[in-house]
Amino acid sequence: AMEAGDAEVPSALLHEAIDAPPPVLEVGAAEVRAALEAAGAEEVGKGGFGVVYAVELPSFSGWGRVAIKRALPGQPDDSVSNMMD
Repeated sequence: AMEAGDAEVPSALLHEAIDAPPPVLEVGAAEVRAALEAAGAEEVGKGGFGVVYAVELPSFSGWGRVAIKRALPGQPDDSVSNMMD
């Protein structure tokens, strides 16, 4: 859960992104792994298919935290889970 004082993306930036979406950015496995292992990674949700974390990614500088879903082992697209185990 976000605490008071956490960095949030200004609403003007969000509206700008809706009107003119930024280009698609590829995030490498090393960046994802580092973000999930960082002290600031926070589990924000869990379901039958995986766990969702809020993390900071250098590729998304200025956007604040983003969500990364790590599939549970044995689920489709569990490459990050396999990489981490």
